[in-house]
Amino acid sequence: MLRRYRESDTFFSSAVDAATNLCEQLDIPAEMPAERRRRVPRQFGYEDGDDPIVDALHKLKVQFFFHAIDVALVSLGERFDMLSMYSDIFAFLYNISLLKHWENQKLLEHCTVVSTALTAHVEGEVVMMDIEKTELAEELRSLSHLLSPECRRVLDVMDYILKSGLAEIFPNVVLALRIILSMPVSVASGERSFSKLKLIKSYLRSTIAQERLCGLSMISIEHELSAELDYSPLIDAFARRKVRRVPL
Repeated sequence: MLRRYRESDTFFSSAVDAATNLCEQLDIPAEMPAERRRRVPRQFGYEDGDDPIVDALHKLKVQFFFHAIDVALVSLGERFDMLSMYSDIFAFLYNISLLKHWENQKLLEHCTVVSTALTAHVEGEVVMMDIEKTELAEELRSLSHLLSPECRRVLDVMDYILKSGLAEIFPNVVLALRIILSMPVSVASGERSFSKLKLIKSYLRSTIAQERLCGLSMISIEHELSAELDYSPLIDAFARRKVRRVPL
């Protein structure tokens, strides 16, 4: 849909009409004053630059409308690429009850992908392996026979394992499901302009440490809970540790 906005002038015209109607409802002048063209002296022998855009409406289309669409297309592409990468790794775990019909080799290949993604390497050597592929395949095969057909969601499978006391029997499955359930559904990079960090880490606090920054951010975000806390014990403990008077 956004690509159609970028390729066709019809959508821009409709957007201009909608903005004009909104200006009329709010009693705001809908005129766009044209900028005064500045004459820049050029030296002989230099290449001529692009002609400046004189029409205000065309300038709005090129510098604002197209720019906003291009930014949205790039951001959506990055997010879908990231979600597609996660789906390629963990998609087969979204319905574990169907894995009992899979061939052993196919199941082992998918478990190998998960194990490789969760393995840390330093200079080509494995330093930490969270999930063992063979054990994960065996646990999934056994768990698929225990689950009912109604138990399809990852959260339902996790709830079944914990309530049945099977976490120690299926440790690799539990770890994989915990990673899936704790994965963010999106990112917050688009909301950075409204972030609390700009209010806390200003130019006056440019050298603030990471631990203090995290603490102040948590207090600011959860301000409703922090307002109900009693700081008197903390203040007394801080005063006792920082006091410079030595008892005689």
